[in-house]
Amino acid sequence: MNETIQNNTLIELNKISATYHDVLALYNINLSVKKGEYVGISGPNASGKTTLLKIILGIKKPDTGQINIFGKNINKNGMPKKFRHKIAYVPQNKSIGKNFPALVRDVVMMGRYSQIGIFRPITKRDKKVVEESLRKMGMLEFAKRPIGHLSGGQQQKVLIARALAQEPEILLLDEPTSALDFKVVKELGKIIKNLHEETNLTILEINHNLEILREVCDKIIILNKTIIWEGSADSPEFYEVIEKVFYLSHPRKPPP
Repeated sequence: MNETIQNNTLIELNKISATYHDVLALYNINLSVKKGEYVGISGPNASGKTTLLKIILGIKKPDTGQINIFGKNINKNGMPKKFRHKIAYVPQNKSIGKNFPALVRDVVMMGRYSQIGIFRPITKRDKKVVEESLRKMGMLEFAKRPIGHLSGGQQQKVLIARALAQEPEILLLDEPTSALDFKVVKELGKIIKNLHEETNLTILEINHNLEILREVCDKIIILNKTIIWEGSADSPEFYEVIEKVFYLSHPRKPPP
């Protein structure tokens, strides 16, 4: 058995460097995520956060370094087909227009396609998984509503429910609370934390809101093209590090 899996390490990046449009995006990234961990990633704009998620997904190849996902090296051939449904990705929040012709339950059912394919008939189990995914996100009562009629926060919950319908082992969230008001941000943060506690799902979340990450994550990574700091938000170094990172990136703005 692969040593990475024996150690319950689902994601392992060793000396990863990458460019984006010929500009250095990441360098010397060493990262290990174990099964059941909730890891928060934050950093200034253009610090390589989304690029990091794309590398983990196998969408983008690094220039140097090694990527192991579920103990499998994916550098050369990308993500093996048998692993693809095990990683769910929710990109940055974008509002869905009122005229989008789909009910909430149908949007969440799309998450089953990686498991069942597009042409296989939907089974009772598929419907049960969709229902359970909506329940976990507090959106079951909205199952028959058009998704375009929901608020931005409700739409985001539905998109996370769609990811859960894949029955993944790893959930990647890219700024799940962006463009949402404070009350909804707190509510969504609590729901995701409860989801983690209920399922022991491995979660990586990019978020500019460090207070949310402090409340929900097992560990936090501060990224600025390389990993500046990694550890618990309870560490006495935490605020000193983020002040340096964010203030140096935006010297006219106070740190968050």
